[in-house]
Amino acid sequence: MKNLKLRWLFYFVLLGLCLQAQVNNQFKLQLYLADQNGSIYVNRTIGLKISILKSENEFPLYSERQVLTSDATGLLNIPIGLGTNRVGNVATFTQLTAGFIKIEYDPSGGSNYTRMLLQPLVSVPYASISNYALGLKGRGITGNHFADSSILAENLDFNPAKKEDIEVLKSWIDIYTNGSIPTLITYSSSPNAIDTAQISAIVSSDGGDSISEKGFVYSLSPNPTINNLRLKTGRGNANFSGVLKGLNASSTYHVRSYAMNRLGIGYGNPITITTASPLVIPTITTTPSGSILTTSAITGGNVTSDGGAAVTERGIVYATSGIPSLSSSKVVAGTSGTGTFTVNLTGLTGSTKYYFRAYATNSAGTGYGTLDSFVTLTPIVIPTIITTSADSILETSAITGGNVTSDGGATVTERGVVYATSGIPSITDNKVVANTAGIDTFTVNLIGLTGSTKYFFRAYATNSAGTGYGTLDSFVTLTPVVLPTISTTSASSILETSATTGGNVISDGGAAIIERGVVYSTFGIPSLVNSKVVAGTSGTGTYTVNLTGLTASTKYFFRAYATNSAGTGYGSLDSLTTLTPILIPTVNTTSADSILETSAITGGNVISDGGASITERGVVYTTSGLPSIT
Repeated sequence: MKNLKLRWLFYFVLLGLCLQAQVNNQFKLQLYLADQNGSIYVNRTIGLKISILKSENEFPLYSERQVLTSDATGLLNIPIGLGTNRVGNVATFTQLTAGFIKIEYDPSGGSNYTRMLLQPLVSVPYASISNYALGLKGRGITGNHFADSSILAENLDFNPAKKEDIEVLKSWIDIYTNGSIPTLITYSSSPNAIDTAQISAIVSSDGGDSISEKGFVYSLSPNPTINNLRLKTGRGNANFSGVLKGLNASSTYHVRSYAMNRLGIGYGNPITITTASPLVIPTITTTPSGSILTTSAITGGNVTSDGGAAVTERGIVYATSGIPSLSSSKVVAGTSGTGTFTVNLTGLTGSTKYYFRAYATNSAGTGYGTLDSFVTLTPIVIPTIITTSADSILETSAITGGNVTSDGGATVTERGVVYATSGIPSITDNKVVANTAGIDTFTVNLIGLTGSTKYFFRAYATNSAGTGYGTLDSFVTLTPVVLPTISTTSASSILETSATTGGNVISDGGAAIIERGVVYSTFGIPSLVNSKVVAGTSGTGTYTVNLTGLTASTKYFFRAYATNSAGTGYGSLDSLTTLTPILIPTVNTTSADSILETSAITGGNVISDGGASITERGVVYTTSGLPSIT
C-alpha cells in the first residue's frame, strides 16, 4: 500500500528447533510488524516472500511465498519451509555457517512486495534458542548481526500485554523510525609501507544509536564488505584508525571503513592504497655520446626505475681505462629523479679514448648503465695562411689576398684580409671577407681607401680553434687626381677682329694635361661648350693663343682652361672690347674769298675725324679736273 509509507520494526527470534523439525528441514520465524506510527498490525493478513542467500548480492539459494495472519498480539508465526512457489531447497539454510535472509512483504495480503529486510545469519551462544538468530535491518540498508547476544535474549519472551515490553518495543521503533546506519569518511593517514598501511576514519554520524563494532574492510577488488578482509578496531562513536598488516608489496587495495549499529552496517567512502615496492638499486640506461670535441663530449642516461626509493643523485662516471665507478671521475646531473638527463664532460684530453656509463643512486645503492666509449678529436690549431702582396693600387682601392696552406684540423669558416693605417691589423679592424672559405688561394678588393695613405694589411683565416694571420705587408695609395690649377693672361694686341691672350697651368692636378687653351663668349661665363682656342702645347706652364674672327666694337668675356683625367679647370674670368673700324675724315670746303690776281683765301670744316686723329688737313687745287693730295 503505497499511501501507507510504512515504517516498520521487526522483533523476531527463531524458536528452539526440535529434532523432528531439523529432520524435516523446517524452522519457524516469529516477528511483529508495526506501521509508521508504531501500531502493531494485529489480526492482519500479510503477504510474505522469504529468501535465503549465501551473500547479500548473490541470487537466492532458496525462496518461498506465504500469506499469514498475525494473532491478537500482532505476532506472525512463519513456518519457513512450508510456503508456496518454492525455489531451491530450504536445507541449504541449515548447512550454512553464515549467510543472509531477505524478507519482503505486502501489508495488504497480496504479492506487491516491499523489501523489508536483508540480514546476516549469525550463531548466538544462547542455550534456549536455535543455532541461528537474526538481527534487524531497515530502509534497504545492509543489515548487521547483534554484537551482544544478551540483548536478543532479553526480548525472546516479548509479551505485548506487558507495559515494559511495549516500552522496549517503542524504543526500538523509534530507533528504526528516526535512526540510520552510521556514516563515515575513510582516508589514508600516512605513506604506505611494503606490507602495511595506516588507515583512519571519521565517524560523521552514529545514526542515532551506539556503534557496536567498527573497523576497516579491504580487498584487491572494489567495494569490499565485511565478507572480505576485515580489521576490527573496537566499538563506540569516536573516530578511529588502524594498521592493515600482511599486505602484498606493490599491490593496490580497495579499503572502506565500516561501523555497525542496530540498523545495520554503514560503509565509508572507498579509497585505494598502493603498497610500496621492495627497495632495489635504480635501473638506468646509458645514452651514447654525442658532440664529441677535442676536450669535451655530451652524454647522459635514462633512469627507467627508481627502485622504489627517491633517486638522490645521477650522472656519468668515466675513465681512460677499466670500468668507471663512483670512485672514478664523474659529472653529476643537475636534476635527480627518474627520466632522461644529459651532462657535458669537459676538461678531456684530445685524441684519447674514454670509457663511460650512466649511474643513479638511491637509498639501496647505485645502479649503472651499460659501458660505452668514445675517442676525443685530435686537437685543432689555428689555420696557416700566406699574405699576397697588394696589386692594382689606386687612389681609393687595391687588390690583395692570401693562400690558406693548412686548415689546422678543422673547417675554415672565414678568410680574407684585415687592414689598418697603423699598427698590426686584426679581425677587430677593417676587414674584407673572401667570397669562399676553405683552403687554397683567394683574392679580395680593398675599396673605400684614402689617397696618398699608407696601409698595413695581412691575410687571415678562421676555424674553430681561432684565427691565423699571414705576414704583415703594406702599400701606399695613389695621390688623388684633381682638376688642374690655371690662371688667365690678360688680353693684348686688341684690334677690331682679333686679340692675343693665354694662361698659365700652375698644377696638372696629379694627372697629365691633355688639353689647354682659352674659352670666350660675348655674354655669361664661357666654358668648353662656348668658343675656344686650343693651345698648341700641353703640360704645365704659360701659353698664348690668338683670338681671331672677332667682331669690332664688341665686348668679349674669356678665361683660360686646362683638362686632365679628373676634368677641366678654369682660370679667372676676364674681358676685352675690340676696336671700332677707322674711316676717312669728313670735311666741308669753304668758298674762296679775297680773290686777287695771284691769291685767294679759302678753307674747310672737318666735321668728323673718321675715328682717328687728324694728322693733316688743308686745301688742294688745280687748274683743271678734281684736285687731290697728289
